[in-house]
Amino acid sequence: MRFLLIFILIVAVSCKRDEPLAAAKNNSDTTAFRSFGYDYSNNYLELLPKSIMPGKPYQYWAYVEHINGYEKASFEIFKEAGDTLLRRGTDSLPASGGFFKRGQFTTRGDFIVVIENDSLSYISTDSGLREFLGTIDNVNEAVLLAETFHYGPDYESGGNDYRIVNGAYELNLIAFDPFPSCVGGIEYDTEKKVTVTKDGFIKAVSREKNNTSTNTE
Repeated sequence: MRFLLIFILIVAVSCKRDEPLAAAKNNSDTTAFRSFGYDYSNNYLELLPKSIMPGKPYQYWAYVEHINGYEKASFEIFKEAGDTLLRRGTDSLPASGGFFKRGQFTTRGDFIVVIENDSLSYISTDSGLREFLGTIDNVNEAVLLAETFHYGPDYESGGNDYRIVNGAYELNLIAFDPFPSCVGGIEYDTEKKVTVTKDGFIKAVSREKNNTSTNTE
């Protein structure tokens, strides 16, 4: 009976672990490239926030996608943590903006709702997201941050998606335009080697022969 109880406890603890994407499980250095493991037939962007690990504890926080359509606005919480009894602020999200904007006729913007010291605030910029994340703990955080600067997975990379060198994530991505003409200075549809450092800073370098730096955030 005693061994049965121990077995049940072990199973219960293991079931509480939340690793939505296999790519988030290993953040040790590697010289070989790995696959993100994303299912591109579904919206993998909605899975990335589930790997977020904030740089410090909060009373409550939530990663929220705010959707503005023709008739009404709505929202969806992709991840929340802390005291959910304190949940508030989703009904008064800013009408526009967000650190990750996409869409034309129906626009979507991503925000992080934070309650700290009983005070409500919103994170709506890429720099705010970087500060919220603190250190980059897994590849999904790295990809999410890169996506805010309009770099996304190259669907035809054949699994040579990323590797980790000295704690920094080297990502083989492609520049894309989620909302035409909203961002200048980026040459779209070009392959990039995007490096996301442990502290969340981004450097994008062309993967063409000249290998010249094209963008640094």
